Amino acid sequence: MKIFRFATVFSVIFLNGFFLLSTFLPKINARQSISAFPLSDNKNQSAVKYQLIKPIRDEEIRAETNLNLLLLGLDSRKNESNPRCDAIHIFSYSPSTDYLTITSIPRGTRVEINNVSTQSAYLANSCHIKGIEATIEEIEKISGLNIDAYVTVGFSQVLGILRQMKLPTTPTLQYLRNRKYGIGDYQRSHNQAIFLKDMLIEHNQILADMPDRLKKWLYSIIKTNLSYQTADQIFSELYKKNVLSNPDKIILITKPEKSKYTKELHYDQNPENESDWQDDSEFIEYQNDLENYLKRVIAGAIADLTGNRKLNALKKVETIYRQKLWMQIEDEETRDNLHFDLFRIYFQSADDPNFIKALKDDYIEEMDLFDKTKFIKQAEGLKTDQI
Repeated sequence: MKIFRFATVFSVIFLNGFFLLSTFLPKINARQSISAFPLSDNKNQSAVKYQLIKPIRDEEIRAETNLNLLLLGLDSRKNESNPRCDAIHIFSYSPSTDYLTITSIPRGTRVEINNVSTQSAYLANSCHIKGIEATIEEIEKISGLNIDAYVTVGFSQVLGILRQMKLPTTPTLQYLRNRKYGIGDYQRSHNQAIFLKDMLIEHNQILADMPDRLKKWLYSIIKTNLSYQTADQIFSELYKKNVLSNPDKIILITKPEKSKYTKELHYDQNPENESDWQDDSEFIEYQNDLENYLKRVIAGAIADLTGNRKLNALKKVETIYRQKLWMQIEDEETRDNLHFDLFRIYFQSADDPNFIKALKDDYIEEMDLFDKTKFIKQAEGLKTDQI
C-alpha cells in the first residue's frame, strides 16, 4: 500500500474542499492579534497582482460579478521552501446563473519552463521552479479564467485538519492518489473534483455548525488572499440560493479537455479496511523516518542555542515550523512533544519582539483550543534567553 511518499497533493484536495466552505461561513471575524505568519511573508505570493482582495459589496455579488477562487495543493519535501503545485482546482461562481463551477487542471499539463527538458516541463514543477505567482499566470492561460483569489495548503495542514475533523486520512489518500488507471493525471484530477463536489454537498451543514474558534484555527494554518468578509458574502450567497445542496448546480470541468476514458468514481467514506493502514510497513517506515528526522533537527538546534548560535538554530527549524511537519506524526503524544520542542527553539532563536510575541500567542491559543493544558503552562513559562 504505497501511500505516504507521494500522497501530498491528493490529501491537500480533501482539506481544500472543506476549508473552502469553512472560510465561507458567515459572521467570522479575523483575529485581533498579530499573526506570526502574515500572508506577506510567503515569498511565492505576490505583493502586486494577488494582494489581499478588498471586501466585495453585497450588491456586487448580487450583480454580474464572476468570482474565481484557485485552490492549490502544495507538495513540499522536508525543509524545502519551494513546493510543487500538485492539486489545481478553480471554483467559479456567477451570481447571474447561480452555478458553482469547479475547473480542474491536471498537474502534468505541459507548460514552458526555461532550461527544463520537455519531460519535466509541466504545471506541478512550474510552482517549484518558477514560483506560485508565475504558475498562476499559466493556470489563467490554460483555464481561460482570471483568478480573483487563491488558497494554498500543504500536506501537514491537511493531515492535521482531517484529524481534528475525525475523518479518515489514509483511505482518503489512497482514493485521491489512485494511479491504476491508464490515463493517469486526468483520472486523478477528475476524482479530486468529484470528491470536492461530494464533500461540498454532503458536509456543508457540518461546517456551518463548526465552533468559531475551530474555524479560525483552520483559517490560520492555510495561506490565502481571501478576506473573511469577502468569504462571508460569497458563502451567504451560495447558501441562500441552495447552490451547495444541489448537485445540479455544481458543474465539473477539466482543462485541457478530459479524456473520453475518464470514469465517474466516488469515494467510499466507509472502507472495510479503514484500520489496516496502521499496520502497513511503508506507513510505519515513514513515521519512524520523519520522527527521527525531526528529533535530529531538534537536537542540533538545541546544541546551537547552547553554543549561542541562535541564527543557526533558527535556520534549522524555521521552514520546518512553517511546514508544520509535526502534524504528519500520527501518535498524539509524540506529535505534541515535537511541536512544543520546535516551537520552543523557534521562540528562543527569533529576534523580532513582535514576531516572538505573536508566535507565543498563536501557540498558546492553539493549545487552549485543543485542551493541551500541559503545553500551555510550559509555553507561558518560556523566556527568550532560556535554553
